Amino acid sequence: MRNDTATPKARAARAGWLAALLATLAVGCASTSPERQQITDSLEPLNRPLFRFNEAIDEHAFGPVARGYKSVTPEPVRVAFTNAERNLGFPARFVSHVGQLQLVEAGSELARFLLNSTLGIAGLLDPATEAGLAKHDADLGQMLARWHVPPGPYLMIPVFGPSNSRDAMTDLVAMMMNPLAWTTPAAPPVGALFAINRRAEADDKIRLAKESALDYYVFVRDAYVQRRAREIRGDYASRLHEDAANEPTTFPENLYDVPADEPSEATAAAR
Repeated sequence: MRNDTATPKARAARAGWLAALLATLAVGCASTSPERQQITDSLEPLNRPLFRFNEAIDEHAFGPVARGYKSVTPEPVRVAFTNAERNLGFPARFVSHVGQLQLVEAGSELARFLLNSTLGIAGLLDPATEAGLAKHDADLGQMLARWHVPPGPYLMIPVFGPSNSRDAMTDLVAMMMNPLAWTTPAAPPVGALFAINRRAEADDKIRLAKESALDYYVFVRDAYVQRRAREIRGDYASRLHEDAANEPTTFPENLYDVPADEPSEATAAAR
């Protein structure tokens, strides 16, 4: 019989490491999730023509309008529109957090919405951040990913851009949950304004990406897939790290580290 002479502190440390190992293995069980596999672009023959269609719209209409808008609109106004758009996206964020049992984040987002919708003049201002209420971004696609719903194939949606079958469905639901959709007459012009504002803020990054990418379709596809993987896996890793901070032992940081804004192997090979 083994004689265990370890002190209670040592036994607690071993138990902590065992818990860490089990937690890591539990997360590893999700390694077959499509978020951790190769990019699935089985619809590329359809996606590429749609991508060219979107690029033509952006080159001849959306891009020039966004640049003109940016040249005449002061930055504080653009920031205010960004704040308002985020504020209107509250319902989907709240449902996502609740669906993932992230009740603290859900409560924080609820408090932010109430404060910004009132004192913040319909969300144009952000007094919630000044009051110390942190932002907790989330979407319905992340909730379904937590429920192990696979993303499905990569999709290039006309006008709206890159997505996948899971996120396309949840984005449609999120649009219907947006309070802007409940005010039908105001929805089209305000939605168009928000879209132009987003395009204007991203103009420099888009220009640099087009200049540097050998195959811009592959660049956009890989950037989208990697960003979604970071958003989904990063949430798991950050929560494990937060739990470990309360234990006598620690987990390694960045359990699923994905290099930020780096092209995938497919993009590197294309270059």
